[in-house]
Amino acid sequence: MDARLFLGTARFLRTGGKDEAAYRSAVSRAYYACFITARNLAYLACSVQCRMVAGIGSEKAITHDKLPRYLKSSSDESVRKLGESVAALCCNRRDADYDMKVTITVDDAQLAIEDAEAFLQDLAVADTRGEIGSAVESYIRQTHSGGGR
Repeated sequence: MDARLFLGTARFLRTGGKDEAAYRSAVSRAYYACFITARNLAYLACSVQCRMVAGIGSEKAITHDKLPRYLKSSSDESVRKLGESVAALCCNRRDADYDMKVTITVDDAQLAIEDAEAFLQDLAVADTRGEIGSAVESYIRQTHSGGGR
């Protein structure tokens, strides 16, 4: 399944939802559209040797905390910005999923969707330039002895 389809679900929940649970779910789905798309892209863009050095046996090994770290460590400013964006989306998702003291509104859901749309567009541009794989490999070279090449 293409994880970007979660963004359509987020839109549906935002427009069709009549309560805070729908808005919370929209925020969560918007994040997962971005996280899973970027995680899978990072996995595929990274060389097999690099993945072996880092112990990344599958996409699932690139976790919610690792993906932003990989991206934020890039020498490319646009990729670092992607790291910041996915980290912010993740924080919003955590609030929506776990912090029932925080009120999530239809406007919060709309903002999450807009942020996710922008993230996915910027991710596609970075992917065409090969910057995602470079960011992951650079991070792994810096943090694991042996390099990954």
